[in-house]
Amino acid sequence: MPLKMSHKWPKSCGFDIFGEGPAYVLSVAKGSIAFNAGLSPGDEIIELDGEDVTNASAATLKSLAKHSHSQPPTLGVITRVQQLELVCSRVSGCGFDVQGNKPVRIKKVELSGPAHQAGIKPGRFICRFNHCIVWQF
Repeated sequence: MPLKMSHKWPKSCGFDIFGEGPAYVLSVAKGSIAFNAGLSPGDEIIELDGEDVTNASAATLKSLAKHSHSQPPTLGVITRVQQLELVCSRVSGCGFDVQGNKPVRIKKVELSGPAHQAGIKPGRFICRFNHCIVWQF
């Protein structure tokens, strides 16, 4: 019989998640259980207690965690953070449009622009731009 968590997962472990499927690590508090385990913002959650959750939303994961046999539940993640150097033009810009706020997501990439040439794809998140943090909680 699963144990019920008496505290809020994942915040009680020092991190937060978001996403409608798949779910991603949004933030990690320094010195927390999650930080010490090596979680990083942008990591994609693919397993919870050994079960495939690659298409699960953050809300679904939080619900599954409440009924997990292990407290806190074990996670499997894939690190998807990638650093790219993008040379933008003052005339044509960087060649992408963004949407959202916390996190900022690539909405559209122009096929002839620098973003496309650098391998940036729609749906990806921006963590830093010009060495400045775009989203951190």
